[in-house]
Amino acid sequence: MKNLPAFVRFSIVLFSTIMIVFVLIVGRPIFSPLILAVILSLLLHPFCKKLELLKVPPVLSALLSILSVFTVIMIVFSFFSYQVTGIADKMPEVGTRVDFAVDKVAYWLEQKWGIGQQDQSRYVKTTLNNMLRGSSSLLGATVGMTADIITASILIFFSMFFLLYYRQFFVEFLYKVTENNNNAHLRNILYRIEEVVKSYILGIATVILILAILNTLGLYFIGIEYALFFGLLAAILTIIPYLGVFIGSILPIGYAFLTKDALWYPMAIMVMFWFIQFMEGNFITPNIVGSKVSLNPFVVLLALFAGGLMWGPIGMILAIPIVAITKVIFDDIESLKPFGYLLGHPPKQTRPDTPLKKVYKYK
Repeated sequence: MKNLPAFVRFSIVLFSTIMIVFVLIVGRPIFSPLILAVILSLLLHPFCKKLELLKVPPVLSALLSILSVFTVIMIVFSFFSYQVTGIADKMPEVGTRVDFAVDKVAYWLEQKWGIGQQDQSRYVKTTLNNMLRGSSSLLGATVGMTADIITASILIFFSMFFLLYYRQFFVEFLYKVTENNNNAHLRNILYRIEEVVKSYILGIATVILILAILNTLGLYFIGIEYALFFGLLAAILTIIPYLGVFIGSILPIGYAFLTKDALWYPMAIMVMFWFIQFMEGNFITPNIVGSKVSLNPFVVLLALFAGGLMWGPIGMILAIPIVAITKVIFDDIESLKPFGYLLGHPPKQTRPDTPLKKVYKYK
């Protein structure tokens, strides 16, 4: 391929990239759960290996490893369900406050803009009718999303089981498709990929724990009920970059606005989340996760947007570990090392840029 003209090589790379992106978009129902299963399996590999060293059968070791993850997920889900039930019990009180606020807004519109309450009621009825007409499509989308989640969960479970149970078989396959003189490189790549994935996920878990403590304490001292629920939810949602922070902060702000008499409560929550997000972005995450996974911020931003466009929120969650794994592979292959350098964090500038010099050609 090196002997081909530059425009031909560029066309081949461009066409290959387009085809890969197309396949990833079309195959999202399969590829996104499968990649998530691979990442989780790499995280659980040490635990599964320790169980086997304790004379636990391989099948049982793989099942226990997977069940440990699903148990944690179910505990968190049960906690959120219990808290949501408690919040739902306060809905009549919140509904009364909402009705009072709506009456005040209606009175203000009538006094300020001359819009009568009959016109307002007509507009509300029209809006509700339009919403009801589209409710069937919304219900269908909700049912479809639920079915997709169940299907993806089943695929993740079985993929993780076979990846853990047949891990030696898959590793042996990788050795067979590579040349014998590259076995050391492959062994090093596999080891570093496992270390990077483990460090990233454990680092993210540590960040979530710290943020959950800070969020909960902040909401508790402000005086918000269900501080643990809102604090933990906001911390977990940070795994969705940018969008998760907004959702995690808007929920307690809205709850405070509906349940508290003074406006300083939602304002205080807004300031608190801004301060914690500032601490997380500049100190917590860079020191905990950044030291393990050093990536170019611009590349990470592009990967987040690309992942979101192709696979939605799950794509944004998987974008950073995928880029980190790609960097490990590039760093260990001589011809791809420049791309690995590009994916890494840029070094600090210790001196000003060297001015470009003109090149003169003499006959």
